[in-house]
Amino acid sequence: MYQGLLHRIVERSNMDPTRGLSLAITSVNHGEGVSYVTKTLASALETMLIPKVLHISLSSLETVKHDPSEIYLTLERRSGRPEELPRLSQQDSSLMSGLWHRGMESRSGVVQHLCTHSNVVLIDCPPLREDNNTLSVAPVVDGVILVVQAGGTTTTDILFAERKIVAAGGTFEGYVLNKAQTVMPKWFYKHFAKRTR
Repeated sequence: MYQGLLHRIVERSNMDPTRGLSLAITSVNHGEGVSYVTKTLASALETMLIPKVLHISLSSLETVKHDPSEIYLTLERRSGRPEELPRLSQQDSSLMSGLWHRGMESRSGVVQHLCTHSNVVLIDCPPLREDNNTLSVAPVVDGVILVVQAGGTTTTDILFAERKIVAAGGTFEGYVLNKAQTVMPKWFYKHFAKRTR
């Protein structure tokens, strides 16, 4: 399931050479491993020769008030080194003044700007049950990945998350099963593979 998701991300990121792929990563409940999965995905994509993979937390994007260059103070690559990206032009800056909290168009502008300077942008989002701001990013990214904790996330939780993401205008990209202690049966993968197509 994880490998299949990785290959879909690589394929989609190569579809448009002028623009990167943006993905939000979330879970239903706190402690299901979203930050770990985001860092692991970034690392795996870099080893698959994706040249520029950026991961950033939604809380970092939410702090952007007036100037898109504020984003660059918080962007980091997997290695932990700050990543300096070209700043917005004066025209783009004036179009996006106010940014993240001004509405969906501004949020979309921030995400699109990041996508023009990287192949894949991974946004680490808080759990859906704790923070509705996660749903504000769903319609402006290319897809949302749900982290499912083995033995912790229930079917009801998964259905809740899928409905919330789709109702917010987001595209459900797939699942990552985290914290599995045992090998999962084949029927499990077949069930989830059908649901993510």
